[in-house]
Amino acid sequence: MSKWRRIGIGLLFLGVVSLLTISHSVAVARESIWQRYRDESSSQTQADQRSIARVCIVADPTDTPLNVRATPRGRIIGSLPDGVEVEVWERSPDGKWVYIYTPVMEGYVWENYLKC
Repeated sequence: MSKWRRIGIGLLFLGVVSLLTISHSVAVARESIWQRYRDESSSQTQADQRSIARVCIVADPTDTPLNVRATPRGRIIGSLPDGVEVEVWERSPDGKWVYIYTPVMEGYVWENYLKC
């Protein structure tokens, strides 16, 4: 039996169902990778874990949400409001941008707009 269901007239609706199914599959796969990493990391000491990632809070001093980018100074892929917790995983070579992860999105942000 097929997993696909016709929910409307025309290919547009079928395409929407297809994209939703694909994006859900990617999200589930990404979450399982992170869960596996967290499970493997649980045996590390607290000091080791702090060297891998730290938790910070979005604290953008402007009146707009913090832009999340695909690369440092790159294309904007989303934004996060003040107060959101993010995991910081790496720093750009110039030390001004950091790679962050949230359950909603991941990418680069300007480090000065985080409170760690």
